[in-house]
Amino acid sequence: MISARDIAMGRTTYFVTMSGNTSSNVAAAGAAKGLAKRRVAITANAKGKITDVVDEVIFIPCEYVPRLPGTLSFSLSLLVLLKLACGRSKCDFARVNSQARREAKKLLFSDRGTTYLLGNNAAFPIGQYSALKMYELLGARAQAERLEEFNHAALFSLRKHDAVNIFCAFDPLHIGEKLATSLHDGGFNATAIPPFGSNPFEYVFYLIFLAQFAVLQKAKSEGRSRPYFLNAKGKLAVSDSMIY
Repeated sequence: MISARDIAMGRTTYFVTMSGNTSSNVAAAGAAKGLAKRRVAITANAKGKITDVVDEVIFIPCEYVPRLPGTLSFSLSLLVLLKLACGRSKCDFARVNSQARREAKKLLFSDRGTTYLLGNNAAFPIGQYSALKMYELLGARAQAERLEEFNHAALFSLRKHDAVNIFCAFDPLHIGEKLATSLHDGGFNATAIPPFGSNPFEYVFYLIFLAQFAVLQKAKSEGRSRPYFLNAKGKLAVSDSMIY
């Protein structure tokens, strides 16, 4: 945004920061002044710095608590963005949440290698989000890849102790199912997670909830009472210095 300010020209521009203090977002909102039609912050913190530099604020209906991995805040902010972009969204959250909790065990983890998360379309950024939660809560090695691109590149670095999770939503050609079968036949640890729901909104939130439950269950199975990143003091200090 700061290096390409013209993208905000004449447009309503949204800045998402749960803390309201992410320095890049605050700087970007300032840079868009006089260019954007309207600058809108999406945040959970009424005292965040960004509230002073935008024209409007949309508050996420959850309490902002520092040092917590983004689960509820992520889901709610995504819902806000989907409503802004698409209007009404149909999602039976209770049904999707219940199914995700039951199916969370389908997600595979590698204890000695890399956990891969593959997906097309909207399933790819959900894979990225899932990897982020693994970093934060478990301190694990994880990597998100686009489904087709994995077969051209990352596949050749795959090891037998790695784990491959394939999100099969938004995969009309059923590439994911074919890949999971081929990998399994080749002796690799892979699973295809089928879509759940009656529309794309439910597909998306099902995968998000499934990843959240799976990572939390894994953390509990390892006896973790706190997210990994809270005990990684040196890394946390570097992160804070870069973000805030």
